[in-house]
Amino acid sequence: MIRKLLFIVMICVSFLNADFIRNEEDKVLIDTKTGLIWTDLEVDIKTWKEALNYCYDLEISSYDQWKIPNYNELYSLVILDKNNIKISDIFVNKSDNRYWTSTVKYDDLNNSIQRAWTISFSSGHDNDVNIDDIFKSEIRCVHK
Repeated sequence: MIRKLLFIVMICVSFLNADFIRNEEDKVLIDTKTGLIWTDLEVDIKTWKEALNYCYDLEISSYDQWKIPNYNELYSLVILDKNNIKISDIFVNKSDNRYWTSTVKYDDLNNSIQRAWTISFSSGHDNDVNIDDIFKSEIRCVHK
C-alpha cells in the first residue's frame, strides 16, 4: 500500500514540473506555464497570408480560434541548451527551419504592412521577411 501511494505521489510531482502536456489524440501540446495550446501537426510550409488563413480556419476537436503566434509566444518555444538552440523535443512534428509569427513590421513610407518576423529553431535567430506571395515559411498554430 505504501509503495502504491509513493508511486502515485512521484507521478503527481513529475506532472507539476512538466512544461507541456501532450494530447496525442488531438495532436496538441498544452504549455502548463503559459496556458497556450500548440499544434503538433505535420509541418507545413506556407506564405504568411496562407498561414493566417490556415490557422484561422483550423479546427481540432474542441479547439477553435487558432492563430499564428506572436513573436514572444513563438520564441517561448526556443530552448537554449549548451550552445545548442532548438525547439522542445516533446514536439514530434518539427523542423529547424524558420516559423512565421504574427508580429509585423509597419512601413510608414508606404503606409502598409510589408514584413513579418520569423524565428529559426536551428539558430534561434529572428528575421523580418517580406510577406509577399513568394516567400514561404513553416507554421505552428497556437490557441489561447
